[in-house]
Amino acid sequence: MAHFVAYSCHTPTKASLVVEVLKRYREQLVRTTERLDHELPNPLDRLKWIVQRWETCIQDQSESFCVATLLTAELPVLPQEVRAEVRHYFDHLGEWLESTFAQGRRAGRIFFHGTPRVEAQNFIALVHGAMLSARAYGACGVYRDITQSTLKRLSIRK
Repeated sequence: MAHFVAYSCHTPTKASLVVEVLKRYREQLVRTTERLDHELPNPLDRLKWIVQRWETCIQDQSESFCVATLLTAELPVLPQEVRAEVRHYFDHLGEWLESTFAQGRRAGRIFFHGTPRVEAQNFIALVHGAMLSARAYGACGVYRDITQSTLKRLSIRK
């Protein structure tokens, strides 16, 4: 909510306020994924970084869930401009993960059946679902168990 309050003085409507916050989240995501691509040549390490980042946030409660993630549950009732911005956020995340999975397969670092696109969507669903489960149970270990199992599965040649 602090993100919304910070921008409320500069936007004429609640929808435009949410769009502005979502744009900033997406810009941050783009910067982060570009940095990860540059700093971590191993695609599996990029996935591990993402998983670890959210684990730390869940464990020490230093950061709330991503606003785009939270808004997806309410997508059908949101204004069109907000829905579009949520989709832009997830479009970038999905494309980056798809590219990461494809690179990982080519490099022999990530192993999975199916297409990189489907695996990217599986990863998004799994990580966000694990975050919700951890919150529901009040136990970061739930998140850790789910995500570590997935990372292990992705790192073993079948």
